[in-house]
Parts: sequence; C-alpha cells; structure tokens
Amino acid sequence: MADTNLPTPSERTATEQDALLSFAPGRLFFGVRNGDGLKALVDEKVRSLHDFQSLYFDKPLIGYPYRTVSLFLDGGEVYDFVPAAFVPDEQSLSLWLPGLPESDRIIRERFADQGFELVSALSEDLAEFVSRSFSRYTFSHPVTGLVQAALQSSRLSGARVLFGAVSRIGGEDVLDLVLASGGRVCFANRFFLHGETDALYFVTSVWRAEGLDREEDAFRLFGDQITPGMSAALAPIKKAVKSFEINSFSELGRELPGAENFPALLRLKMLCA
Repeated sequence: MADTNLPTPSERTATEQDALLSFAPGRLFFGVRNGDGLKALVDEKVRSLHDFQSLYFDKPLIGYPYRTVSLFLDGGEVYDFVPAAFVPDEQSLSLWLPGLPESDRIIRERFADQGFELVSALSEDLAEFVSRSFSRYTFSHPVTGLVQAALQSSRLSGARVLFGAVSRIGGEDVLDLVLASGGRVCFANRFFLHGETDALYFVTSVWRAEGLDREEDAFRLFGDQITPGMSAALAPIKKAVKSFEINSFSELGRELPGAENFPALLRLKMLCA
C-alpha cells in the first residue's frame, strides 16, 4: 500500500485528524485526513460484523478520539430514493424497504436541492456497535458519493451522464447506477451481478430505457472490483459510446495526496462533497 508523509495518528494527535471508515461485509477500510493529505491505515477482508468487532479491538487506532469520524456503511441491502413529499413520517419509511427485519435501523439522508431522501438500513447490531464505539461520527451510505459525482459532472458538462460503481459486498458483486442531467437525478438503482457480462446487460438496458445518445451523453464506471473479464465484457459499450471512461477521477477535480489508496466510492465522496 503506497503511503503519504502524513504521520500515523496516536491517541494524543487523533483529535487533529478526521477519520473515514468504510465497511461492508467483505471489506473494512480505515484512513485519516487532514490538510496535508490522506493516509490509508487499515484495509482488511472481513466477512461479518463479528470480524469488524475483532479488528476494532485488534487495532486500537481505529477507536482513537478523532476530530470527526465519517462512517460509510453498506449492509448490502437495497436502498431507495424517495420523494420528500412521500415521506410524511418516520413510520412510513419501512414501506420503501420491504422485507427488512423489524429490528433494522432505517437511515435517512436528505438531498434538499433534489427534493428526495436516500433511505437505507443497517442491522440493529451494526448500528449499536458503531454508536458505542465512535464519538463525533456521521453515517452515510457509500452510494452518496456516486450520486454527488454524477450531479457534479452533469452540471459541468451540460450532458446527461450515467455513472456506475462496482462493489463487492458479502462475496457478491453489485452495480450501482445513477443517471443525472443538468444537476438533477433522473434514475438510480442497485443491480446484483451474477456474472461478468451482467454489467453489460444492466448498463445497456438503462441506456436504452432512458433514451441516452451515444454521441452526446456519457458513461463513467468506477470501482475497485472491475475485473479484466468485466472490462472485456463492456467492450461493446466502449466502442459504441463516444464518452466512456473507467475510474476517471481526475476529471472531477484535484484529489488530495494519498487518495489513490482509498476505495473508489470514498474518493468520489471526497471529491464531490
């Protein structure tokens, strides 16, 4: 893992740094940020919350008293973008996430300028563990970075842009797709991939359904789990769509030193927050 000159935090210096933690079944990432750059500290395969808890106690620096702690948590469940007017009260939120255990904690993230909320869920055990283990923390679903990147790109380019991200959660690949136009979200959904060619099917289906233009509109794909086989399967899109790039972070802005060691969705979040 490449590194920056940012010092590894101690319990005394942690209050001068901001921490970022990303967890989904399969991977836990932990890093810190200050004005000088970013430093990746932990990047481990974890299969479950139990593994997360064990790693937390094995690596005390995760629990230091940082200035802020940004938690990006994805349990692998579905999420939904709900018009704000359709969410009159807290109890109605569960209607948008059918099949979830009653004990799951529903998380709301407001996009005030878009007029909708991102509604997702965390298991009660995970929510309770992080609330006991961290102070001055905020929750966010990792897909918010993809949403913000698509919105920013559509504002700057004036084109319709389809942004995708491939992640591995609990041993399964997922593809999140967000379509934005003129600074507005037009479409967003999560798709589960059971083979390397599934991404081609879902991208082309959304492209066709939304009437996107291969000359005027753009497709961007991000992720740490884009295999050579998946890239090869997407070759027809690369050939057909004039503006198609994979992991093109630089067009969204200038990253802090060390960002290349962070997960793709966290990089997008930091670029476009």
